Amino acid sequence: MFHFRGLGENKLSVRPIRDQIKSTLFRVILPAILFAALLNFIYSYLQYKQITNQIFESVKSKIDVLITESAKGFKRAVLPYEKDIIALLDELYSRVERDLRLGRDYSQIDFKGVVKRYESKFPPEIFADINCYVISKDGKVIWTDYQKDLGLDLSKFEDFWKSLNVALEKGPVLHRVSIEVLTGKMRLYAYKRLSNGDILELGFFLNNEDFIKSLRKLKEISPFLENIGVYNVSHIPIISQFPQFPEKLLKIHPFKRDMVGEISFEDFPPHQLKLLVYARLNFYRIFGIVLFNIFLFLLLFVLIAVASYRLTKWAEKESGYMREAIESFKGHRKIGIDPSISRTYEVRELLNILKEAADEIKREEAENSLLLKELKEAFYDFAERLALVAEGYDIDTGEHLVRVKYLTKLLVQELEIPEDLKEEVINYSVLHDVGKIFIPLDILNKPGPLDPDEWELMKQHTVFAKRLLAHPRFKVALEIALYHHENYDGTGYPFGLAGEAIPLTGRIIKIVDVYEALRSERPYKRAFSHEETVKILLYGDNRTKPEHFDPLLLKKFIEVIEKRGLTGLF
Repeated sequence: MFHFRGLGENKLSVRPIRDQIKSTLFRVILPAILFAALLNFIYSYLQYKQITNQIFESVKSKIDVLITESAKGFKRAVLPYEKDIIALLDELYSRVERDLRLGRDYSQIDFKGVVKRYESKFPPEIFADINCYVISKDGKVIWTDYQKDLGLDLSKFEDFWKSLNVALEKGPVLHRVSIEVLTGKMRLYAYKRLSNGDILELGFFLNNEDFIKSLRKLKEISPFLENIGVYNVSHIPIISQFPQFPEKLLKIHPFKRDMVGEISFEDFPPHQLKLLVYARLNFYRIFGIVLFNIFLFLLLFVLIAVASYRLTKWAEKESGYMREAIESFKGHRKIGIDPSISRTYEVRELLNILKEAADEIKREEAENSLLLKELKEAFYDFAERLALVAEGYDIDTGEHLVRVKYLTKLLVQELEIPEDLKEEVINYSVLHDVGKIFIPLDILNKPGPLDPDEWELMKQHTVFAKRLLAHPRFKVALEIALYHHENYDGTGYPFGLAGEAIPLTGRIIKIVDVYEALRSERPYKRAFSHEETVKILLYGDNRTKPEHFDPLLLKKFIEVIEKRGLTGLF
C-alpha cells in the first residue's frame, strides 16, 4: 500500500481507479456496445443493399419498357412505308450517280427536288421532316441539308460504323430506330453506298412528342429518384432536361446511391442500339430504419452510461487533476493543485511525486542557469585576457581590438540571428588575430614590406589559432579566427573559400576588420577618413576590392555606421 504525508487526517474513502474502470468497462460497456453496433450495422447494410437494388432494377425495367415499346411502336408505324423509303433512296441514288458522272459535286445536285416528289407518300403525323446526307468513306458527313449534322464523324461511334459497313456490303440498309441526343427525337435512316465509296443517306424525323414527354417525366417513376437520365454510349443525354452524366459516381454515402445500367435492342444486323441509364437514388426515408436502429443503440448506450455515470465522473475528475498538474508541470515547472484534493491513491501519490520533482527541477534550473552564466562570463573574460596577451605581443593590436568589438556590435545587432550567437560574435571578435602570438616578433614588427616567405608565414596566423581555441565552447571564436581573411570571391586565405561557404561569423569580422584597418594608422600607411574608407570598400583600391565582401553584409554595415557617429572611436 502506498504511504504519503497527510493521508491520515483525510477521512474521504479512497480506492484504486483501475478496479472501477476494468470492472465496468470490460465486463459491461464494451461488450454491450460492440454487440449492439455489430447487429445494427449488419442489419442496416443488408437491408440497404437489398432494397436499393430492387428499386433500381424496377426503375431500369420501367425505362427499358418505355424505350423498347416506343421503338417497336415506331417500327410498326413505319413498316408500311419502307418500300417508299427504299424507292426514294434508289431514285436519289440514280440522280447522284448520274450527276457525279457529269462532273457535278454534291452541292450542285438537286436532292430536294427528288425528295419533294415523295413527300406526299409520308404522312406528317408520322414523318416530321426528311433530310439528305453524303458520308465520306472515312465516316464524316461531307454534305447535308441538315446543317446541324455537317462535319459529324460517325467513325467515332466504332460499333455502329463497323456494323453499318458490314451491312452495306449486302445492299441498302434501314436504320429503323435512332435517338438524337439532347432533343430525344427519334429518327429513321436509310443508307446506300455510292460507286465512289461514299455513302448516300436519308434521314427521317419521326413525330414522337409523347415519347419525349414520357422521358421528361421519368423522375416521377419512383419517389426515391433524385436524378435520372438516359444517355448514348458517349455519355451524352438524349434530352437536354437530363443532367450531365457524372464524372464520378457516389461510392460511399449514408442514404444516396448512384447506379448505372444498360439497355440494348437490335436495330439492323449486326448493330444493336445501346443506351445507358443513370439514376441517383435518395433513400432518406428508408434510412429511417438505420436511424431507428441507431436510436436503439443510443438508448442502450445511455442506459449503460447512466449505470457507470458516477465512475465516469470520478475518472474524469481524477484524470483532470493529473492533466492539470502535468500541464502546469510542463509549462511552469510547478504543480498548481494540492495533492490532497484527490480521492485516489495512485493519483495523489503521483501528484506528490510531481510536486517534489518540480521543486527539485526549479532548484536545479536556478543552479544551472547561474553556472551557465558564470561559464559564459568565464570564457568571455578569458577571451579578453587572451586578447590582451595578443595586444602586448603586437603593438598595433590594442586599440584595434576595442574598435573591432564596438563595430562588430553595431553590425550584429542589426542582423536577424539568434541572440546567443550575437553575444558570442561580439565577445569573441577580439580573438580574430590571436594566432599572431605564434608569429615571430621580428616579422610582426617589421617596418617594411614582408618578403614572400614571411608573408606566407604571416598568413598562417589564422590556422595557428586552432592551438588556442580547440575547446568546443570556442567554436565561434575559432570560426572568426580561421575565416576572417577569406574573401567572398574566393581569393582569400587560408582555404580560398567563397560565398556562403564562408561561415557568417568570418564574413562579419572580414568587413569590420578591413574597415578598422583602413581607418587606423600603420607604419606603412596613413589613416583614411570615413568617406575615403567607404569609397574603398565600395569601389576598391590596389589592395581591397568590393568583391572581397558579402554584398548584403557590406550594405548593412555601411548603413549602420552612416547612422551612428564614430567620433572619438578613431
